[in-house]
Amino acid sequence: MLFARILSVIWGAHEEYWGWNMEKDSGEDIEVAELKEVGLLEISGRIWTVDLSPGALYEVVFVIKIKEDNNTSYFLLKLTVVPPDVRFVQRHLVNIDKKPLEKWIEIVAGEFEMSPQNVGNVTFRL
Repeated sequence: MLFARILSVIWGAHEEYWGWNMEKDSGEDIEVAELKEVGLLEISGRIWTVDLSPGALYEVVFVIKIKEDNNTSYFLLKLTVVPPDVRFVQRHLVNIDKKPLEKWIEIVAGEFEMSPQNVGNVTFRL
């Protein structure tokens, strides 16, 4: 699991666009990024696959919460997962218009299998 501070968040260092808050999850305080106002949303990260179990299937998931006061009408998330074996790049769009508000939800970006062909960095982007 990768937490928000480890990811690259466009305009993440600018307080007028993003806030960094603590949320309680299963009794633990977890730091989360809160989008305030921005014209472009881009979050990316990478995982070094050498530390992963061979033969295991991994899923890249973004966990998000949509606040009630946000207008998400016609808001599409473009998700990309690029494994080291770039022949298997995954891209798709997710419409969050009908997603529940004020609840943490999982948005699946893609999956990859740890294999000799997938040694290196898996990059992902929202």
